[in-house]
Amino acid sequence: MNRHDKLMKITGGFVRLLIADLCCAMILMPYMFIYGKGVVVSFLTGLCTTGVVCGLLADYILKFSGKVRDEVKYHNKPDTKNFGLFMGLVLMIPGIITATVSLMAYLEIIPRNICPIFFLFNTYFVPIVDIPIHGHIGNPQMYNIWAIVLMYVMQISILFTCMICYKVGYNNLDVSEKIMYKGRDEV
Repeated sequence: MNRHDKLMKITGGFVRLLIADLCCAMILMPYMFIYGKGVVVSFLTGLCTTGVVCGLLADYILKFSGKVRDEVKYHNKPDTKNFGLFMGLVLMIPGIITATVSLMAYLEIIPRNICPIFFLFNTYFVPIVDIPIHGHIGNPQMYNIWAIVLMYVMQISILFTCMICYKVGYNNLDVSEKIMYKGRDEV
């Protein structure tokens, strides 16, 4: 895969993050009606929105990693076994930047009303980050360090999704045989 192809794949990944952001905004609309009803509701909604972003990225990466493997095998293109790691790190950048801005606002280096910027660009992690500050997501004065830590930790799901899905697609692993049905007797 040459440099242009890598840039196009990363751009496609950013497009998937934008689509996930918009889809999760639609999921969060009903969430706002039950907002403040409990940590369990925030956790379950967070699983749904995190699943949306991970699912969109997984689908995209699995589709193109198989094509990359075929280009390497049949057209003698350069080997790119670790592109999933690189792509995951690059796709984490917007979330890390907005979490850092929120951290600086929490530490009062910049005005504290900038804290909610994380939720504008990372709507897929809003319900999970809401758990430690339950019921005060729109009030930057109520933020605590655990919410900021979760902003960083949730970015790891993007990295792991990219790494694992690229490895599965590139190595042409059959998940059903190798993982799900391993050890079952043939009928």
